[in-house]
Amino acid sequence: FNYHKSMKKYFTILYSRGPNWKGDLNWTEQSLLTHGQYMSELSKQGILILGGPFDDGTGGQSVIKVENMSMAEQILEKDPAILEGVFTATIHPWLIAFE
Repeated sequence: FNYHKSMKKYFTILYSRGPNWKGDLNWTEQSLLTHGQYMSELSKQGILILGGPFDDGTGGQSVIKVENMSMAEQILEKDPAILEGVFTATIHPWLIAFE
């Protein structure tokens, strides 16, 4: 039995405060309306599985279901919060071992 092949593969995006994050303001006071709309559309398309801010205000995380890293990078490159510098982010391939 090959455990690796039986695991579901997703990508996780870890968001951090970017250069255009407004000082010490909470995430609810940032310019994130278009980011939220973008994420909502990804959710409707079945691409975004989970997403949201960290409760400590340091950033957030999204889990997306796409075929490969290139597609994950394209998703991130179109994110308004990335384009506007409110967030920076890293993408990690993620194998789901337990549900």
